[in-house]
Amino acid sequence: MTELLIFSLCTLCGTLVGLYFSYGYQKRVKTLNMYREMLSDMEIYIRYNHLSLEELFKRLHEKYSPIITEDLYICASDPGKFSACLSDTVNKSEGLIKSDKELLSSLSDKLGKSDTPGELSIISLTAQRLEKQIKEAEEKRQSKGRLSRTLGILIGAAFGIALV
Repeated sequence: MTELLIFSLCTLCGTLVGLYFSYGYQKRVKTLNMYREMLSDMEIYIRYNHLSLEELFKRLHEKYSPIITEDLYICASDPGKFSACLSDTVNKSEGLIKSDKELLSSLSDKLGKSDTPGELSIISLTAQRLEKQIKEAEEKRQSKGRLSRTLGILIGAAFGIALV
């Protein structure tokens, strides 16, 4: 009876570790999709409402508060601080890898320094590049996420067998 309990606990622990690692891949896809939606909304707000950066990020904060902090739309009123604030916000986003952060931070260098058509083309280009990142993240989530879960179960079961 004790052996069965030890085996079950080890398998459960292995499964939980596998799920934890798998969740990291899911989090990246979810965060990138949220940024994609945000870029789409930015394009609409700039094209049809002609909002200033401060007003734009204030509206985006209402919908995307997990990634757009209150500090960011306050920084948007100061063009000198805005680029650094947006880069900090992107770097604090959970689940993103270095290439994701570099792509989204590149937007901060150009946003607010161009006319409306220039900003729209920058946002469009960033959105296109983000689509590639999302596709890559989705593929990794499917392959490595499943691998993480399976390995967690198998390693937990193997450890449980070794203890028994």
